[in-house]
Amino acid sequence: MANTNHTFIVGIYDDIVQADRAIDSLHSAGFQDNQIAIDSREKGTQSIQPVLVNMGMSESETGAYEEALAAGRLIMVVRADERRDDVVGIMRRNGGNHVWYPGVEEPLDQVIPLREERLQTSKQMVVSGEVRIHRRVIIEERTITVKVAREEVMVEQVSFADGDQAAASVDANSKIVNLNPGETLHIPVREEQVFLEKRPIIKEEVVVTKQLVQKVKHISETIQKEVPRLEREGDVRMQARVVHERSS
Repeated sequence: MANTNHTFIVGIYDDIVQADRAIDSLHSAGFQDNQIAIDSREKGTQSIQPVLVNMGMSESETGAYEEALAAGRLIMVVRADERRDDVVGIMRRNGGNHVWYPGVEEPLDQVIPLREERLQTSKQMVVSGEVRIHRRVIIEERTITVKVAREEVMVEQVSFADGDQAAASVDANSKIVNLNPGETLHIPVREEQVFLEKRPIIKEEVVVTKQLVQKVKHISETIQKEVPRLEREGDVRMQARVVHERSS
C-alpha cells in the first residue's frame, strides 16, 4: 500500500485466526480487500520499518512491530481514510494489539481480548424408534339366509262316473301311465343345494404416513468466560475507561 495521503491503521495479531476474524468483520463493515494488507515473516518480509515510517510512524515506534514480526506474529494495515474510528474499534475487538494511527497518543497500549465460550447447536436425524405394522387373520362365524326351492310330490285321487268324463279331465301336459300289477312308478324329487364360496375382497385400507413434528428442547451446559483481574504492587494509580462497542 503506497501512502497517497490516506489514513492507515496498523495493528499486531497473535495468529492468523485472529487476523481472519478481523478481516471478516472489516468485510462486513464494507471494507474491500484492496484496503487490507497482512504482513508476516513467512511472506519473506525483512523489514517493515520503511513502510511504517512512510505512513507517519516514528522510527522509535516501529521497533515493537519489527519485534512482533520476528516473533512470528502478524501485522495488519488497513486504509481507513475517514472511517478511522470504525477500523480501530474492529481491530481492537478482534484481538488487535498496539493499534496505531496518525495522531494517537498511546500507540503501544496492550489490548487483552476477553473470550467466553458460546453454545452452538447442530442437529442430525437419528433413529429414535420404529413402528411395525402386521396383518393378522381374525376368524369369525357368519350366518347368511338363502331361499332354496325343492320339489314335492302331490298325489291326487280323482273319481269319475264314466270314461268320457275321465278323458275330458286329463290335462294336455299330463301323461297317463298304466301300471300293471306289481310295477312301481319312480318319480325323482329335486331340491336346490347351496354351495358356499369364499374369496377375499378389499373392504378397507390403512394409509401410513410420516410427518415432521417440531418441539422445543431445553439443553443446559456449563460454559467458561474470561474476566479481567488486576493486581497492583506499590503506589500505582489506575484509571478505568469504558469503551462502547461500535456496531459494524
